[in-house]
Amino acid sequence: MKRRRRRRRNPEGHGARLALYALGAGVGGWLLERVVIGPPESIVGRAVPFLPTYALGGAAIAIARRDLAKLPLPARFAVYASALTAIEYGACRADRAVGPASWGYGPGRTCVDLPHALLWGAFGLAGEISAKLSGV
Repeated sequence: MKRRRRRRRNPEGHGARLALYALGAGVGGWLLERVVIGPPESIVGRAVPFLPTYALGGAAIAIARRDLAKLPLPARFAVYASALTAIEYGACRADRAVGPASWGYGPGRTCVDLPHALLWGAFGLAGEISAKLSGV
């Protein structure tokens, strides 16, 4: 019986491509946020800017997309929505641990909410395509 060759999980240069992809996701997410929301009140003094949150989300998508590829689209959407919302929640808690909240949703300024979780699911699916095209 022929043994199937196992694909190397981390080919040469993958770490560098992943880092560049995460940086691009961070900058791209921040720019998209600026277009949609407008300029921030103050970049200086913001405890945890969104850049790291988008970069972590981009890296998570790039790392998980191959493992999630066999799942149906609605399941992948749910996984991305949950995982990326969890990243946002963690960033929000870190932000609030070091100073006043620099963002929040609704009158209660909550860290996460359903409409934004749904957006994270959509961004996750778009990120799959972007990561694939980027070779990550």
